[in-house]
Amino acid sequence: MTFRKIALVAIASTVAALAVVVGAAARTTSPASTTAATAISCSKGVTIGVMAPITGPAASIGADQLHWAQFMATRWNKANKLKVHIFQGDTQLDPSKASTVAQQFASNSKILATVGPAGSQEVLAVTPIFKKAGVGFITGSATLVKLTDGSAKGYFYRVVPSDNLQGNGDAAFMLEKLGAVTGVSNLHIYAAMRGETLEAFQRTRNAPGALYSVAGKSAAGNPGWDTLNGPALQR
Repeated sequence: MTFRKIALVAIASTVAALAVVVGAAARTTSPASTTAATAISCSKGVTIGVMAPITGPAASIGADQLHWAQFMATRWNKANKLKVHIFQGDTQLDPSKASTVAQQFASNSKILATVGPAGSQEVLAVTPIFKKAGVGFITGSATLVKLTDGSAKGYFYRVVPSDNLQGNGDAAFMLEKLGAVTGVSNLHIYAAMRGETLEAFQRTRNAPGALYSVAGKSAAGNPGWDTLNGPALQR
């Protein structure tokens, strides 16, 4: 992903989170508002949580996500009376750490919405926590298809396409725009999406507990890659 695209998805995530906050604040005037919404006060500004791998192996990604969220808040605060504050939580792209951060965010009454977490496995881990607390959250990078199967409707949002759309889009772009050679397969595409060589991807593609999001099932019931999921793509 290019620097520009990282910036755009990070800003979009923050804007989306802000929309959730402002919408919640607006609902305080409605008789049908929930207790949580009624308790919202914007007199001292609003706080948006940012969950990202700020340290650890994926820190380069997390730093961009955090810094662009901060940038957006700064720009917003210069132009608007309602002030936005960013509260950060470091997940290190680890679902267990993400769960801990989510518990902290959920118990912090000042946090009205959350940007993140970054990874799909993290989203799966924090969804029950945020749903129970009534906290909306928006990711700019989690792409697993099942995340938007409706089970978290009203709480979870994302500003990036899911894997099934990205895979087809990547393949079409390589073949139609870049003039890729024939024989490019889904294996090559998803290896590239994971930042691995094809050989490394093939060694772990059906590992127990592995999460993928396209057709094909392993013996354990997880999506597998025993075949190319159809014929190799041809120009």
